[in-house]
This record gives sequence, C-alpha cells and structure tokens, in this order.
Amino acid sequence: MKKLTAVLIAVLMSMLILASCGANQDETETIVSTTARLPSVTDISGEEFFVVTDAQGNAQRDKDGNILLYAVDAQGNPIADVTEAKTLDGALKVGNRIEMPRFRITLSEGWADARSSSDVNIGNLKTLDMIAVSVTNDVTAEEKIKEVDDTISSVRKRNDSAVVESEEITVCGENAVYKSVSVNNETMSVYLGYVVFTHGEDVYYCRMTADRNISPEEISEMIDILKTIEFIS
Repeated sequence: MKKLTAVLIAVLMSMLILASCGANQDETETIVSTTARLPSVTDISGEEFFVVTDAQGNAQRDKDGNILLYAVDAQGNPIADVTEAKTLDGALKVGNRIEMPRFRITLSEGWADARSSSDVNIGNLKTLDMIAVSVTNDVTAEEKIKEVDDTISSVRKRNDSAVVESEEITVCGENAVYKSVSVNNETMSVYLGYVVFTHGEDVYYCRMTADRNISPEEISEMIDILKTIEFIS
C-alpha cells in the first residue's frame, strides 16, 4: 500500500512539474511582443528592416513620405511602440506592394518583384511578361515619347507585319500616352508597350514587354497594374 501511494505521489508530482513548465512557457509567450514576430523586409543593399504596417499589411509613412520602421534592440529584435523613419533610396517590397521613394505600386495575383532597385521591375510568374517603371525629372515627357516613337519605328522598319497602336489613357488621374508595337509571324513574336505620363515635375516611363503573342486582355491586365500606382506627396 505504501509503495502504491509513493508511486501515485511521484506521478502526481511529475504532472505538477510538467504543468508548471507549461504555465511558465505560456506566460513567457504573453510577454513577448507581437512586434517581435513581424516578418522583416530587406532593401536593395541587403539591410533588414521591420516596417510599420496597418491592419491590411500596408507600409506606413510619415508626413514627409519616409517609411516608418520599428526600432531594434542590440540583438536586432524589433521594439514595440518605438518607431523611426527611413528615407528610401530604392525599392522596398512590403506585402504585395513595392514601395519607392516617390510612389508605390501593387502587385496583382500571379505577378512578383523581379529585383526592383532604382526602378520597379515585376514579372508574371507564368508567362514571364515584364513591367518596368522608372521616374525621372531630367527629361521631358515629350522627349521620352520621342524615344518610344524611335524604337517603334525601328521595329516597324524591320518587320512588315508589325502592328502599331497609340492612344491616350488615364493613369492615376494623370493623362498618359500609350504606344505599342507587336510582331507575330513565323519567326518572331514580341510585344513592346509604353506608357508615359507626368506627375508634378516627374516623368513616369513605363515599359511592358512579352516574347509571345499576347492578347488584348493580357495587355489590359498590365495597364491595370500601372493604374495601381499611388504617388507619395
């Protein structure tokens, strides 16, 4: 009887010890800030950051357009409720958006960042179609459009079957020029599309490319991605 009692006491003590350990672990988890479990992002130089986001995962900026980051401790862990601002000098992907110094753009489903840096570069994961967006104030929109016209003219001269299109569209509330040339024959299939517009003193130069026979619906999808651009004032 005494042996049985001793065994029971030993079992109960083991259970209490395990319960105590579990309680301590749970208590520790409640102390750890949820900020410490935030996914980090890496900028073009390879530096890691913890970006302050809203409930939808969108990066937050201060009144000057700088990205808000969580400060980190000596071990590199983010500190809850302590933030600092960072001036972007290139691309920073946060969630499904690419943050740039002067704007942000949203990635549609099936599209991914393709090593954006000083320019946005995104690609379609299935078709490998590409979209590039650059911003400059060193040239005028007219000069960029002339550059586009020269490229299209060169393609057209080398390919009798080239189809050229040009129209005015609206992108992010700005009047934009859309021009394209496509070639589809027995030896080659290629699409080059360009969208040029201005916002303030900045000229936005957008290039869409595909090495295949692309449909009008797929072109519209790429233009719709450009229309997700949000300017940082």
